[in-house]
Formats: sequence, structure tokens, C-alpha cells
Amino acid sequence: PPTFPSMALTVPARSITLTKEDFDTLDDGYRWRKYGQKLVRGSPHPRSYYKCTYTGDCPVRRHVERTSNPDGSDSGQVLVTYEGEPHAHPRPPA
Repeated sequence: PPTFPSMALTVPARSITLTKEDFDTLDDGYRWRKYGQKLVRGSPHPRSYYKCTYTGDCPVRRHVERTSNPDGSDSGQVLVTYEGEPHAHPRPPA
């Protein structure tokens, strides 16, 4: 039988937060640039995609979407998912 080299699978770190903050004023102390938006199956609310704008090469990405109640109405909660290693740089000045 053929032999295959072992492959290491790297999975980015993921952190998920559910908050009641207003979607438009959601602030975690870092600066983000929106790079996309996608409709999510089963939800009337789109998911927004953001990259950290630190001048270095920060790999952290953020996905933000509103959650819905089972009847489709807005639950007032926002689901924030961070992907990648934790920021390896300080927060920018306010």
C-alpha cells in the first residue's frame, strides 16, 4: 500500500460571544475593516465579516450577526465570533 506523509491540520482559535450590545456601536477596543457580508440560511439577518486594521499582519477576523427568535423576530442579541490567534499587539489609542 502507498504511504502518505503525515499532515498536521491547523484549526484557527475561535471565540464566540453573545451580547445585548447595539450592533452599530459594538466596540471591543480594536479597529476593524468590513470586508464582506453574507446572507445566512434560516436567518433574516446577514453576517458581516471584519479584519483587524492593525498596521502589522494581524490574523484576527471577526464575524458579527444578529440572532433571531424562533418566530424570525429580532432577539436583540448579537453573536460575535473571533477567529485566529489573540491579537499580538496593543489596542489602538481611543
